[in-house]
Amino acid sequence: MYYLMQFFRMSETKHRVTFSFSAFFFGPAYLLYRKMWKEGILTGILSMLFYLPGLLDLVAYYNPGFFGPLPTGWLATAATFGEIASWALRVVLALFSVSWYEKHAKSRIETVCSQCPEGPERTEALSRSGGTNILAAILYFGLVALMEVAFLYMAGPALVNLLLYDMSW
Repeated sequence: MYYLMQFFRMSETKHRVTFSFSAFFFGPAYLLYRKMWKEGILTGILSMLFYLPGLLDLVAYYNPGFFGPLPTGWLATAATFGEIASWALRVVLALFSVSWYEKHAKSRIETVCSQCPEGPERTEALSRSGGTNILAAILYFGLVALMEVAFLYMAGPALVNLLLYDMSW
């Protein structure tokens, strides 16, 4: 019902911008949950690329020998730019995701209606095509967690000892 009201408001006012807290906080997982596969995968890859310099900087700080003679001074600056880009992506997703979702839903409905004759087959095809996919969002969070654990492992025992030191009092 929320989305129907948002879609109606956008069509009446001709304003395509609205703020979605779900898209802001969950980003690519929100898009994947809404079955917007291309957009979700693209923003997921962008998010991970923006996050990568910060993780590499963490590894370089706690495990300086990991990169050998390669210069790592640029990583801190790249991490800052990655964070700024990540926040910008979150804002863009928050502002435009509902509009993108409306276009996506209309497109899928039109595709199903043009392919299926009216009746129970169309209703079943629409229910299969629409809806949400919680598994895709969970899978995204799992991949992000796996990436973080891999980089923490590369950072070496110095970081792990630092993290566990505060807990053992």
